Amino acid sequence: MSEENQYLVLCSLFAELQTINWLVPWWCFILEAAAFGQSLERQFRLELGSGHELFDTCQNYRAIAKREDCDDVLFFLPDATKPYALVHLTWGSKFSDSPTWPQFIQFNDLQEFNLRVLLPVYKEFNDYG
Repeated sequence: MSEENQYLVLCSLFAELQTINWLVPWWCFILEAAAFGQSLERQFRLELGSGHELFDTCQNYRAIAKREDCDDVLFFLPDATKPYALVHLTWGSKFSDSPTWPQFIQFNDLQEFNLRVLLPVYKEFNDYG
């Protein structure tokens, strides 16, 4: 992907991020904590074995949000058919040979993530947290 295309993709991502009301326990850090996001990206790359389903679509990716009470991280994968992936990082020191570990769920857009994850987790967190 050219530098100009990367810039346009990131602009589109930032615009879409503004449409979501990030509710507790989720933290969207991409605009305020780049170093934190980069550490999550390094860990994701470390855990992702070449046999993993996401491996081929993860040449360009960005960590954009994290659930504060566990190791779930939302990544933006611009080269994937479904460009958002919720990944449960294991914090292991090497990749797994499993094609499905670390575990993940993909989404077509942030609105789908909002409806399937963000809102239900917020309700659960407030009912029981």
